[in-house]
Amino acid sequence: MIRSLWLFLMVLGAMILLMASGCQEKDNSVMIRQAKLVAEENIQLKQQLNNCQKEVEKAKTENAEIAKQTGDNNIKLLQIVAQSGKQVEQLTAENTQLKARIQELETKLTEKSKTDQP
Repeated sequence: MIRSLWLFLMVLGAMILLMASGCQEKDNSVMIRQAKLVAEENIQLKQQLNNCQKEVEKAKTENAEIAKQTGDNNIKLLQIVAQSGKQVEQLTAENTQLKARIQELETKLTEKSKTDQP
């Protein structure tokens, strides 16, 4: 009876060991699959991050180019405004001279009309 109890305990122990090792294999395969999935997701996320970083760099480059163009355009506009201001001054001076000349000619015409009349 002790022998049969001993044999029964040994068989029971062997079954427990077999079951435990079988569970570990299943657990290991599940863990391997999970690790592979996590690794694939990690690779995808790294690719997305790289793409986003490239887009950000591209946007920064475009913004820098736009800022440069805007600065250049502002300088050109300021130059045009300065030239226009000079032209306005010149035209104002010329208009003043022409008005004075017209006034002078009108005065001469008026004086001549007075002298030509009997």
